Amino acid sequence: MKKKLLNIFALSTALVLLFSGCKTQSGDGEVSSSEPENNNSAMGVSVDPNSADYWISTLESPDEILMNEQEIIQYNQSIIGTEGTKCVDLGSYPEKLSKSELTALLQEDKPSEEDRYIGERKADSAYYAQLQQNVNLAGVKEENPVRYGYVIDNAPLRTFPTWDPSYEFESDIEFDLFNETVLKVWEPAIILHKSTDGKWYYVQSYNYRGWVNHEYIALCEKAEWEKYLSPAEVLVVTGNKIELNQNLFSPDISGQKLFMGTALPLVPESEVPEVIDSMTSESGYAVYFPTRSEEGRLVVKQALVPYNADVSVGYLPYTRRNIVAQAFKLLGDRHGWSGQNESRDASGLSMDVFASFGIRLPRNSSQQKLIPGERIELEGKDDSQKLSELAKANAGDLLATTKHVALYLGTIEGKPYVLHSIYTVYEKNGDKLEEKLINAIVVSDLDTLDSDGNTYLADSIALITPKA
Repeated sequence: MKKKLLNIFALSTALVLLFSGCKTQSGDGEVSSSEPENNNSAMGVSVDPNSADYWISTLESPDEILMNEQEIIQYNQSIIGTEGTKCVDLGSYPEKLSKSELTALLQEDKPSEEDRYIGERKADSAYYAQLQQNVNLAGVKEENPVRYGYVIDNAPLRTFPTWDPSYEFESDIEFDLFNETVLKVWEPAIILHKSTDGKWYYVQSYNYRGWVNHEYIALCEKAEWEKYLSPAEVLVVTGNKIELNQNLFSPDISGQKLFMGTALPLVPESEVPEVIDSMTSESGYAVYFPTRSEEGRLVVKQALVPYNADVSVGYLPYTRRNIVAQAFKLLGDRHGWSGQNESRDASGLSMDVFASFGIRLPRNSSQQKLIPGERIELEGKDDSQKLSELAKANAGDLLATTKHVALYLGTIEGKPYVLHSIYTVYEKNGDKLEEKLINAIVVSDLDTLDSDGNTYLADSIALITPKA
């Protein structure tokens, strides 16, 4: 698009979202308010929806700690204990599964009843039968001990054990519907099963389950696995993404990309050598990095994260200032369905932002809207009532709709704004709705229309502060 996105969203003509996890979302309503214009120019901050500083300047207590470290640990446990979030406590996961238990898990994902394209070829029953064969139900035993491992590279987690893409139509290449999410470096995984061809592991992560190519997982004994579950100190990636230095001495670490929320165990200061991979250790943070031997076993190496990287020793303090600042680091990225394009969809955005504070959200929007916290219920209210509630809310909350999540920012002249990852919007042309491509992480208001002509405001159901 040649026009600036801000101008698009400033139009009074309604637009529509096609949201993460589902390319459409619904709601209707009309925005109106008598709220006075924010007077931030007196504070030296211009009114600019695309500015993190502007929204931070609207906060009354931007540096108030919303939860401390121990409270965040307890909060993560409360997410696990909330029905429907699909988050699990890996540390207490069963050491073996029965035949009926594992079979039930493997059969949860069914072939689509709608048309799907594997590239240009339409998937048929023979194709799905081949996929099911690779799921390896025949290999399920009466008792199935689990195995343990760590993710060594950003790992696509797939619906089925295949790299084949699954598109709704042939040209829909940015929506591989077999891609579920991406697991980050150092994420712990429990391996439940192996594919018939031996190339895929069926794994349980803390918030998702699916198939990961075996080359992304390094296996280890449970005792070693537990050693890295809760490191004493971690280095947290707080930038959108960082890249390690090119490194001829450790090709499996050289140039590794690490995304927001990745946590790397720090090497204790007393154990840091003078030189790591022929570089002085005074040039960066010394961390432990997971790699994989030729036999598929975990080999932990020391690596350097350069001091110029956007990282934090320990998780960031959980404040509204930091929530907004982290979210705006992602502004302008391409939309990334389930982690495609090395980017984020709507729920992936919120997951990574809150991971910067050690908060472990569920993966999908349908699960994130269930999380515990301080909630402002919007469902069942009319537009004017919702606007009244939103006017009292703070930047940094999660705004949940029936099919989407966004980071709430606040209001300008009574109009609420959010930051989120969206793919398609619509605008009215007479009695018709015309599709417009956005395909980015953007700031927009809530006047947006869906394909049924309803607004995002009317579809909103809750405003949530993740908090114990």
